[in-house]
Amino acid sequence: MLRNHWYFENWFHSIPHALQSGVWYSAAREGKLANIARDDIARAAVMILADTDVTKRTYTLSGAEALTTREIASVISAAVDRPLDVVDVPLEGLVQGLMASGLPGAAAREIASFDANTAARGFSDATGDYKAITGREPQRLSDWCTANRAALTSMERVKSAPC
Repeated sequence: MLRNHWYFENWFHSIPHALQSGVWYSAAREGKLANIARDDIARAAVMILADTDVTKRTYTLSGAEALTTREIASVISAAVDRPLDVVDVPLEGLVQGLMASGLPGAAAREIASFDANTAARGFSDATGDYKAITGREPQRLSDWCTANRAALTSMERVKSAPC
C-alpha cells in the first residue's frame, strides 16, 4: 500500500494568488511539510507494481526534506524571483479570510484544516520510503519549483485548474 504526503502540485491552486500579493496567509505555525512531486509518486507506484515480491507492506511516500511554510515560501520566492512573505494568522482567521474571498464555509474549513494538520506535524516526517523503493532521492522542492516556475506564476493555470 502506498500512502502519499501532500503533492507539490497542490500549490498550483494557491501560490499564484499569493505571489500576486506577495503574501501567504498561514495557520501552520512552525509545522513542517515533507511534500513530494506527483511524478515521484508515479515512479514509485510503477516500481511497486512491477515488483514480483507480493509481500504486503505500507510505504509512506514523502519528500526528502521537511520544511516550514516560511522555508517553502523562501524556496518558491527564489525560484520565481518574486517576494513571498508568510503572515501567521489564527486558524479561524484563515477560515474567515477564505470565506471572504468567496469560498463556501465548508470548503474554507477543509482547506484551513490542512494548516491545522501541518501545525500538528501530520505530514512532517521525511520517511525515506521513496528512496528505498526507487534507489534515488525524490525531487527537491527547489528543483521542482525551478522546473514549474511558469505554472507557479500563472493565474491562467489557477483559473483552469480542476478543483
